[in-house]
Amino acid sequence: MTANCKDSHPVKSVSTPAVAGADEVTPVIPRLRIDSMFSLLVDIGNSRLKWATSRQNLFSVGSPVGDVGQVPCFAAAWSGLDSPSRVLVSNVRGIRAADAMNQWVLDKWGLSADFVRSLGHAFGVRNGYRNPEQLGVDRWLCLVAVRSLFREPVCIVDCGTAITADVMDRDGHHRGGVICPGLALMQDSLLRGTNDLSFDAVDQGGLLGLDTGTGIYGGTIAAAVGMVEKVVQEAEQSLAGPLRLIITGGGSERLTQHLVRTYEVIPDLVLKGLVVVDARQDPESA
Repeated sequence: MTANCKDSHPVKSVSTPAVAGADEVTPVIPRLRIDSMFSLLVDIGNSRLKWATSRQNLFSVGSPVGDVGQVPCFAAAWSGLDSPSRVLVSNVRGIRAADAMNQWVLDKWGLSADFVRSLGHAFGVRNGYRNPEQLGVDRWLCLVAVRSLFREPVCIVDCGTAITADVMDRDGHHRGGVICPGLALMQDSLLRGTNDLSFDAVDQGGLLGLDTGTGIYGGTIAAAVGMVEKVVQEAEQSLAGPLRLIITGGGSERLTQHLVRTYEVIPDLVLKGLVVVDARQDPESA
């Protein structure tokens, strides 16, 4: 297939200490259609393109690439990949990235990519937004992936270019969420919005900095951690009980170093949500 893929493994969560007494659903992803070879699953994010292949219940993650939405990005990822039976895409980069990728896939394999959109009710998840399609498709797919794993109240925090936190109750109802700048965006905003401020944001192990760089690093971490703690606190009050905190995204490690409450890290949630979508042909009945 391709040399860029990591070893194949069944889809499952990778977790730090679990919440005691939580109800879990065995994370078995339904088999793909018998006539399929393999599906190419693509997460076009703001900063990177991430991808995986899915064949029956095997899920193989490829190496992420930069230059998102540009032809060299697609060639770097898939020039040596055999032709998939389907290309399923989550795209938050906009129409130009979608058009560029669709054209590359058409030229390379003679396929049209399928771009997932957020729905009102599918895969056991009821979208909480008044306009369901306004919910970012990456956030929607994280909800879908987590719903396939657990049947309990959850808060899903995706720490990337932006940091999002979404709450879903035991019945799969999305209760809403929040969005704030990611750690790098917070730091960049200080550079752009202030005069005579030059720094390298450095982690010195604690929040209290002894120079500008460490002070800004600690401040952005404190803001992100405070947001997560506040969302979880309000959600637990609203739902009248504890919830499972799930962290994903490229900035997970920096965030979790400073969290006090119990959490789980589950990587590649958007791609795992695409596995669920790919495996089920009638989403509204899920």
